[in-house]
Amino acid sequence: MQLYNRIYSYIDEYWKLVYDYYALHGVPFPVTYYHIDVEESVWDRTNLMGGAYEKIGDLSGIKWIRILLFPVFQIAETSTEWDAQEQGYINEGDSEIVIPSKYGIVPLPNDMIRFHQQYVLVDRSDPNSDCIYTITGISKQTPQDRTYYKCKLTVEQSRKVCELDLQVSKTYVFFDYSKKIYSIENTATLTRMMTKNDTLKDRIKSLFDQNSGYLFV
Repeated sequence: MQLYNRIYSYIDEYWKLVYDYYALHGVPFPVTYYHIDVEESVWDRTNLMGGAYEKIGDLSGIKWIRILLFPVFQIAETSTEWDAQEQGYINEGDSEIVIPSKYGIVPLPNDMIRFHQQYVLVDRSDPNSDCIYTITGISKQTPQDRTYYKCKLTVEQSRKVCELDLQVSKTYVFFDYSKKIYSIENTATLTRMMTKNDTLKDRIKSLFDQNSGYLFV
């Protein structure tokens, strides 16, 4: 039998296209993501019912890791149906988002997401007017490490951003150039380095003569 070697690895190329290319070059929507800090949170550990007395408030032991400018994908249409319950008319406001595993975050139930557009609407008078969504369901695309998480969202009723920020233990920033999450100090340092590199690149281009092909210093 003649030895046969395939030039293209179609499976690997498709895997890279789906789980790398889309995560790097897709059109994201930046949000503020509140990830449960499992190590810093205080839980009421019992045999049958465990957790916190309340999710947000004075009796809550839950701490949050706040990630600024975190990108999410494929935001579903928000439900606007009202439901008459004992406490009044409730709008669940269900929605969905997709998070790639490439960003290093494994979403947890009860993680919080804040959709806001201060980047465009700078003159917003009340920052607490933006809705806070809670992750109430998670679907994993594949059983592998490189995957996508499809998260179901529900509006967190009668809660404000100022209440949630009181329980923040750490704050990080998503750096779009490397597609990684860093601390605020490291993100500021990387941004300054990028600015210096762009300035240096422009100066080098101005010293290059295209006619002669020489670099005049």
